[in-house]
Amino acid sequence: MTSPTVTHAAIAWPDVARAEHFSSWLGTIAAQHGLRPQTLRPASSDASFRRYFRLDAEGGGSFVVMDAPPPHEDVRPF
Repeated sequence: MTSPTVTHAAIAWPDVARAEHFSSWLGTIAAQHGLRPQTLRPASSDASFRRYFRLDAEGGGSFVVMDAPPPHEDVRPF
C-alpha cells in the first residue's frame, strides 16, 4: 500500500527525511482511523520542541498529532 504524501504550505519541516518519515507513519494509520491527511494543519505550539497538528476525520471530528524530534524530546510519557 502506498502512503499518501503529507504536504501543507503552513507546515515547515526541518528536513526532507523527517517530512517523509511523518508522511509514511501517517499513511499507515490514516485509513484505520478515518483520517484525511490532506487536512493536516498546525494546531498549537508551546515552548518546547514539540509541535501539534490537527487532522480532520471522515464523518466529522478531528484528531491532534504530536511531532517531537527524538534527540530533544522523550515522548514515552505521551
